[in-house]
Amino acid sequence: MSNTTTRPNRVPGVSALRWGVFGAAAFFLMATPALPVAAQSGGDFEKQWAELKAAAKKEGQLVLSTGAPEYKPIFDAFTKTFGVTVRTDGGSGSSRATRILAERQAGRHTVDAAILSVAGTTRRLEPAGGLASVKDQLIHPDVTDTSKWYGKRHWYVDAKGTGKIFVYSVRASNTWRFWYNTKALSKEDVASLKKPMDFLQPKWKGKMADQSWGDPGRLGGMLEMYFAPDAGPEWIKKYFTEMDVTFTGDTRLEESWLIRGSKPLKWDEGEIGPTLEKYKSKFPVEVVILPRQRGILEARGSECCITILDKAPHPNAAKLFVNWFLTKEVQTMVHETMPPRRYASLREDVPPGKTQEISRRIPGKEYAFRDFDPEYRAKEKEARAFIIANYGGPKKKAIVEVHSGKVVDVKREGRSVTIDYKGKKMTARLSSSNTAVTVAGKKAERGSVKTGMTCTFTYPGDGKVAQKVDCK
Repeated sequence: MSNTTTRPNRVPGVSALRWGVFGAAAFFLMATPALPVAAQSGGDFEKQWAELKAAAKKEGQLVLSTGAPEYKPIFDAFTKTFGVTVRTDGGSGSSRATRILAERQAGRHTVDAAILSVAGTTRRLEPAGGLASVKDQLIHPDVTDTSKWYGKRHWYVDAKGTGKIFVYSVRASNTWRFWYNTKALSKEDVASLKKPMDFLQPKWKGKMADQSWGDPGRLGGMLEMYFAPDAGPEWIKKYFTEMDVTFTGDTRLEESWLIRGSKPLKWDEGEIGPTLEKYKSKFPVEVVILPRQRGILEARGSECCITILDKAPHPNAAKLFVNWFLTKEVQTMVHETMPPRRYASLREDVPPGKTQEISRRIPGKEYAFRDFDPEYRAKEKEARAFIIANYGGPKKKAIVEVHSGKVVDVKREGRSVTIDYKGKKMTARLSSSNTAVTVAGKKAERGSVKTGMTCTFTYPGDGKVAQKVDCK
């Protein structure tokens, strides 16, 4: 992906889009007649494009499934340029896929195209036979020219390789990031951490906290470690079995431990990074960025892929939109229009715009594109089994988790305490000999824990005997 900031040249067959910025961002779109393209395609495309525009305008509308309201300026531009109204739905990728499948089972076909995640398309819509071939619908020379795309090719992620799911946008991971407490760790300590294996030194035992398996993104982070040449299976095994990491599903606790210095090291994962960025000026925390030996490209989230539905009610509008959307000019507009983006177009001729710097591809850097790597897909099941088996150690050693919430139930004079943790009921068993109980900072008996108190459990997991219970 180019890092130049010059305004892109107009693309043949796509109406010119002019935008200006007033205040935060206001885009004014202006349509002009399509430019001649005979020099590029011998005149065939110009005729085909004109016929497609006329047919789409006659259909009058495009029904597009997308959960990203930020795309509205793009849809407005399409309507302004071609006279075709864009109707969108909303909701999560999962809910939209469910809605589409339910309609199709009832014999209704209301959606023309979709901007969805890999999971929503490959695991649900494609197996149900709900997708048409995007590959067969591409006619615009600016799109079909594969030299303009990363890897000199188009990227389709459908299982059978029939070109049904076009990946147009990915996130690049170029670095490892970790946070540390500047009072608890010296500059020499931090300087010694140059690669993931350095975190497994004995001096860091018991000094780290991490997300528990209640976090849906947890396994994905470990898969990155498993396949990374500078980490791998051995890293995962030692991290889980030798480093006495404290696991919690509560990011507030992770932040608190880091700020206080009781757990002075923290890998940057999930939503904790943006929160800690806000704390940097007030608390003794800082981030360190280390280069990955090999970067990763990820087609994740609902901004990665576009597809056309089988039996689309407005097939010409769908075909027109997909060809237009994938051109240089429109992909550039996507980069400029959207708020700070975690994904960058796979086109190599599009400037980065508002794409977050950490998510941009670095020219010349080696990347693993796991969604398209047969070897990765073949080994993913094996990797998942290995990670789960080692979470807790080869002998199922107890992993310490920490959860906080309001007590909603106390049974048998404190022998069993249940809290409401993020809407989920979680229970800890309290032992008179093995559980240390404090109430308002003072040592107490387990019978002192009452409904309505807010308590923090330190324990191996739901239903297990707690090591500590702190209530207030």
